[in-house]
Amino acid sequence: MKKNLKNQPHITIPEDAECSFSFWDLYKAVFGKDASEDFKKEFSSYTQEEKNVLVKKWAEQVHWTIDDRIGSDGVTYTAFYNSKSPTQ
Repeated sequence: MKKNLKNQPHITIPEDAECSFSFWDLYKAVFGKDASEDFKKEFSSYTQEEKNVLVKKWAEQVHWTIDDRIGSDGVTYTAFYNSKSPTQ
């Protein structure tokens, strides 16, 4: 079954490919705190390419796995997830 992304309803992805982590989960993993409202506003103004670059940088810092995926709109989105087991 396919469904739309919550924050990008024009993009349809297979249900089993959905990431359960948000940008803000990744931010907190990197910085140890929640992102400020000012940064969230700034981040929302970034192009998708700029977001992808930042996500890759953050994910590398905390050893999360990344995967570039092409959306149904033809845009590349960097998916990410915490690949560490709960015991690591």
